[in-house]
Amino acid sequence: PQCAECKGQKYGFTAYFHNTKIFPEPPHELLPWVERSYLLKNRLQSLLVTYTVHEFDPTYLHDIEIVINSFRLQVEGLAHEVGSWGSGSESVVSAVTEVHQWSKGLVKQLWDHVVGIKRLQMPKGRAKELVLEFRKGWERVW
Repeated sequence: PQCAECKGQKYGFTAYFHNTKIFPEPPHELLPWVERSYLLKNRLQSLLVTYTVHEFDPTYLHDIEIVINSFRLQVEGLAHEVGSWGSGSESVVSAVTEVHQWSKGLVKQLWDHVVGIKRLQMPKGRAKELVLEFRKGWERVW
């Protein structure tokens, strides 16, 4: 059955939030942040595919920089909000810091790839692994 409190703007999280193996009680107050982390995960996948798997037109470098920076700032904003909320919990703050630092490193690698400083190797399945790592990083926060 669907839970009205688990319905986000774009996704429903009933199965996830009500899974007692993950959460002893459904964390409805986390819904906006969990959903944002999922949207950012999808955005990361799009960035990786667009700029490492496919060829892109370097004449749009300024626009690409704006898109990558926007992703970075959105991750930073989410990390700050969640870190402030969980400031009483060392494990939450530690997990938020970890996923934030990991994301910053990946964004730097992606940008270095785009501008030709160092190629970000993306063998088949690697983008999916990175996206999964991002998702699991946020799941450690929750």
